[in-house]
Amino acid sequence: MSRWLAIAAIVLGAACSSSSPSGPPPAADAGPDLTVDSGAPDAPVADAAADPKPIAMTYTSEKGVAYPRFAWVGQKVAILSESSALDPKTMSRMLKVFDDVYRYYASATGKEPTLELEFQGKTTIADVPNGTTCGAGCSYLGLTGIELAHDYFVLLYDGVKDRDQWDQVTFYEFGRNFWFYDASIGLKKPDAADGIVTGFAVLMRFMSMDAVGVTPAPFSPTKPFATFRADVEKLVDAYVGNASDTWQTTLQVGKAPTGVTDLGATDLFASFVLRLVKVHGAGFVPKLWPAVFARPNAATSLDAADNFVVAASLAARTDLGDLFATKWKWPVSANARTACAAAGPAATLASY
Repeated sequence: MSRWLAIAAIVLGAACSSSSPSGPPPAADAGPDLTVDSGAPDAPVADAAADPKPIAMTYTSEKGVAYPRFAWVGQKVAILSESSALDPKTMSRMLKVFDDVYRYYASATGKEPTLELEFQGKTTIADVPNGTTCGAGCSYLGLTGIELAHDYFVLLYDGVKDRDQWDQVTFYEFGRNFWFYDASIGLKKPDAADGIVTGFAVLMRFMSMDAVGVTPAPFSPTKPFATFRADVEKLVDAYVGNASDTWQTTLQVGKAPTGVTDLGATDLFASFVLRLVKVHGAGFVPKLWPAVFARPNAATSLDAADNFVVAASLAARTDLGDLFATKWKWPVSANARTACAAAGPAATLASY
């Protein structure tokens, strides 16, 4: 599999009425403070101005295979490379950025993954041989540890070193580590869960790259990252524009909107949330995920849909019921409609 084909595979694989007066949504703040840490204080580290020194160690992979590696240690992450002869300034830059990505995810979700794959108590980003992990990158849901196939590690490292451009795979994989929402919004069998679970990672890749201020590398040799992102952002419009597309024909069964061949249900879920972010601001995201986590366990997929709609309304402080039920064609129960109405003034559908 080529580098770019595997990246594409990652992406392809996610009616409330109100008596409240309509009006524009309340203003949202700009986003989470990356200096806020949801966990224990960091252990003392070397002077931040000093270049990191590689530490020889043995890494045991997700598949249980031991590899000699060199650990470059930051405050939240440790990057495990095959070679010790990497540029220390590039590695310092990578550690700083991925430390901040970790902090963004922790701030946006209000939680941290359980330690699984780790070095000195820090989540690992490990360079592993091509063909030994599940695609371009692989990671556990709700647990620490990211693996990058060697070609993708090189793609990331070379892009940072030569152009200060950042391949997107690692930002996406953090979205697997920080997934805590199966109980509240995960769809239940026999429905397709991937649209929501992977859609979270698709969304949070964009949000984390924005939050830490990196320049994305091209998504593929023929598609700039900005073009790819624009395609995802407008996917909700293609969905709305086709009367036959509904939650039941897309997210519930893990399919893209009608006629879309290069994106999937995961991108559609991300597109819904990106539209909410466009209206309510980046500060919507760190309100959304704690609200999702606080919802009761969903017994059915319809309960899961209810939970997401109510959580989104609470995060936006806006009744999003009519938006989801009429314009976005999601199923929402009467009880959820009542909860939506209590969240705030009704949304103006034309804004979305």
